[in-house]
Amino acid sequence: MSDDAMTRLEQRIARLEIVNRRWRRFGACTALVLACLGLMAAQRSNVLKADQIEARRIVIRDAKGHEVVILGMIDNKFPGMRLQYPDTGSNAMYFTSADHSTIALMDQNGASSITLNSGTAKAQPNISMVRVEPGGRAKRLFQAP
Repeated sequence: MSDDAMTRLEQRIARLEIVNRRWRRFGACTALVLACLGLMAAQRSNVLKADQIEARRIVIRDAKGHEVVILGMIDNKFPGMRLQYPDTGSNAMYFTSADHSTIALMDQNGASSITLNSGTAKAQPNISMVRVEPGGRAKRLFQAP
């Protein structure tokens, strides 16, 4: 490589290093400004801070007002949590009773489900798949044990 080409290469590397330093400084300043804005927003937000919250039921709604998360008494029977897709019967539930706990997943019509039960003093834990046929008749597709 000739001396002229080597000189041009060194000059180009020097310019690139200067530009690289400028971009790093710009990035650091941008990160600092964003961090400051985030801290200011956190101080002014309506964040509820408490050591304890007491409620019989907590309901989280989407922008249209549909219930998507319910924490409390499920169907006014058992304590638990339900996650529900708005305007459908599709949901996932966890609830507990005096002698067992259940996790249930239901399709959009609330007709088919997979259920996992912890078992009771009289019954073993089990997993089952059920499809509800027209007329409300349940057909068990699978159960173990």
